[in-house]
Amino acid sequence: MHPIAKFSTATGEWWLPADNDVDIVIKTMKSGDFFERDIVEAASEFIRPGSSVLDIGSNFGQMAVAFSRLTGPAGTVHAFEADAFVFGLLERNIKENGCHNIVAHPGAVWHDDGLTLFYPEPDFERFGSYGSYGIDMKATSGREVRSFTIDSLNIEGPVSFIKVDIQGSDLF
Repeated sequence: MHPIAKFSTATGEWWLPADNDVDIVIKTMKSGDFFERDIVEAASEFIRPGSSVLDIGSNFGQMAVAFSRLTGPAGTVHAFEADAFVFGLLERNIKENGCHNIVAHPGAVWHDDGLTLFYPEPDFERFGSYGSYGIDMKATSGREVRSFTIDSLNIEGPVSFIKVDIQGSDLF
């Protein structure tokens, strides 16, 4: 697929696509800053040690790792990512940062469980960012992805924060 490289920054250790210099998330992460720092700052006001956090649309996992540090070892972060390539990097970044309290979920959070949805093929000519793609309910082709509901996961304990960033599919 795309060559990847490891980047050591102030926010963590990140495996990222090495050949993409236009993706704003990748550029921000490589610079050592948080992409959408305001969300991380808002989350820090609500996330409690020992609680559960949902990071829906986790991308490369930068926020999931930050949330993991806020919940502490007694908490759990559920990181959701529908893009298979990005999900592989998410898992790698979780491991690289030693976040044993993150559970990574491959697939699409949706209002129905067990559907086959279609995630579009990347078109980097049109969109330079991996995070620019989302599921289109009307799509009949693309990369197949399984749907699941949050309720189907039977998450235990109090949920102190939910971040949803799934490119227009938020209401589903």
